[in-house]
Amino acid sequence: MRRLLEGDGRRFAAFDRALRLTLSAPEMTALIGGMRALVNLIAFVAILWGLSGTLTLPLGWFSVALPGYMVWVALLYAMVGTWVTHWIGNPLVRLNFDRQRCEADFRFGLVRFRENTEGVALYRGLERMARGLGDAGDEIAGLGHDGVEQIDLVHATRG
Repeated sequence: MRRLLEGDGRRFAAFDRALRLTLSAPEMTALIGGMRALVNLIAFVAILWGLSGTLTLPLGWFSVALPGYMVWVALLYAMVGTWVTHWIGNPLVRLNFDRQRCEADFRFGLVRFRENTEGVALYRGLERMARGLGDAGDEIAGLGHDGVEQIDLVHATRG
């Protein structure tokens, strides 16, 4: 029996060595993370299924037996949470893009002003340049009041 286990150990070590040689570090990390998540999912579902039992739902003139109801409730909760996060987060992508575009335009205007300070002073264009930069600043400030403030969805979905 011991020789059989030693042989299995050698085969596993050879497989492990071959796997490490064929996969890069990020791929190995992803593989191990995926395996860990799969084991956690199986254990979680098994424990939750055992704890929940069967729920009988009366629906009018008949009833439905729902075995492992806590598993189904957890799945429904995850699906609804994902949908709500997508529903709230989707407009934030556009707002973030618009904010970064306006900030980039403002920075570009400042750099252009700095490069042309002599010309602005010579032609007395300070008011016009300040008005252009002020418009860009007002646009940046107005993005925060677009009806949707920045929402930290990571903390909202972690519970």
